Amino acid sequence: MSTNLRKRKKEKRYKMQNNVEIIQINISGEDKPGMTSSLTEILARYDAFILDIGQANIHQSLTLGILFRTTSDKSGNIMKELLFKASELGVMIRFTPISEQNYDDWVGRQGKNRYIITLLGRTVTARHIAEVTRVVAQHGLNIDAIKRLTGRIPLREDDRAAKSCIELSVRGSLTDEERSTMQEAIAAPNVGGVVRLTGFILKTALVVELLGAAALFPVFWQEFGLIKGLWYALFHSISAFCNAGFDLMGIKEPFSSLVDYADNPVVSVAIPLLIIIGGIGFLTWDDIRTNRLHITRYRMQSKVILVVTGSLILLPGIYFFLFEFAREPVGKRLLLSFFQAVTPRTAGFNTADLTAMSESGQTIITMLMLIGGSPGSTAGGMKTTTLAVLLANALAVFRRNEYPHFFNRRISKETISQAATIFAMYLGLFLAGGLVISRMEGQPILDSLFETASAIGTVGLSLGLTPQLHTVSRLILIGLMFFGRVGGLTLIFAALSSTQNSSARLPQERITVG
Repeated sequence: MSTNLRKRKKEKRYKMQNNVEIIQINISGEDKPGMTSSLTEILARYDAFILDIGQANIHQSLTLGILFRTTSDKSGNIMKELLFKASELGVMIRFTPISEQNYDDWVGRQGKNRYIITLLGRTVTARHIAEVTRVVAQHGLNIDAIKRLTGRIPLREDDRAAKSCIELSVRGSLTDEERSTMQEAIAAPNVGGVVRLTGFILKTALVVELLGAAALFPVFWQEFGLIKGLWYALFHSISAFCNAGFDLMGIKEPFSSLVDYADNPVVSVAIPLLIIIGGIGFLTWDDIRTNRLHITRYRMQSKVILVVTGSLILLPGIYFFLFEFAREPVGKRLLLSFFQAVTPRTAGFNTADLTAMSESGQTIITMLMLIGGSPGSTAGGMKTTTLAVLLANALAVFRRNEYPHFFNRRISKETISQAATIFAMYLGLFLAGGLVISRMEGQPILDSLFETASAIGTVGLSLGLTPQLHTVSRLILIGLMFFGRVGGLTLIFAALSSTQNSSARLPQERITVG
């Protein structure tokens, strides 16, 4: 008897489970106190299970959505009572049945990556929102929620808040093409793990910039006070790590940069270290994080970057120490030499009067500005790896080797061609710009080349010539800065993207060079 009863109960439970109904209700109308309470009370009376709920209120107009699960024997009564209650409250209500398959697909999408996009400005217009949401849609992402994080905006312009902030919660997964775009943006060696690497970049940048600000804060606090000192520390830390070279020291003397801190060990060491960390590239730091001190396990590119970077700091530093700053005390002399060896690639700070340096010293700084930092970093210039590939190729020619190599790894002909192209473009634009400016402005050629090297390398150092230039010369520097920031190959590939490559090969003939 008891066995049959249990069997009937089990069959009844199975039948009830197969009569599950999922219903979405959407309520809209004038917002009134107790509206949400009275509607959810009806659901509670029938033991409905709420699967999702969301509510928004704009100018006293309520929009409420509830997704709930119930059984077919209760759904009719629930909808009838909700309809009566909505009529009593003076709001509109719409019922939408949802299939279990549709619901399961919706739940499955929550496993996709979630991103938060924040629009912040004096005003956030419809055009701003339209442009951002257009990009979101183009990448196949779905907007889960949009929130206004700032206060309500008055109609009168004078009373309007000086800031506006809207947050979008977006969900979706990146396609292979989008991952490839991210790969190119951060100079990753392959597509796999590019999202993880991007996350590592963001975290590393934040941590390093905060540590740099903490190191600089005591110095600026003593000079500028708590609030201004904190702001100066954070600003200069970010500027140094990003190899931007912007400083706020013009309040003391125009174009003074960090000259007042030439003998301050904290500033003269912290700033160059931030520049180096930002300039060697995040792939190198990922290698260091993964393999620690096991240098033999590093990628070939990381080894090349570390060797070239170390050489470009050590050799110019020795020259500056022996010749440019020989009259300074030893301690200050070391700090000046180290700082001026690091900052041209491509940060733009200086603790020495560059106009007082010899022509040889200025020429070395010009060369360092052209070389710049490393790929996948915050630095500009034609990059340390470009220089390394060209030197290795020259050495291979001298030794009559078919391919150049680093650390028992062969360099492809495609890489050599790209390096030669980048070098030719940078050198050609640097010389052409300098010659034109020198001729038009009647300035010494070395000073003009210094300015164009600083522009194309996105450095920011100057011998004081730029403020005196006329409009055409300034436009030349602006064009060089844009070229240097975007990158030569990027501009050429974009301009010639529609060019059709032919598989046919023309006859080969030798030409004598050298």
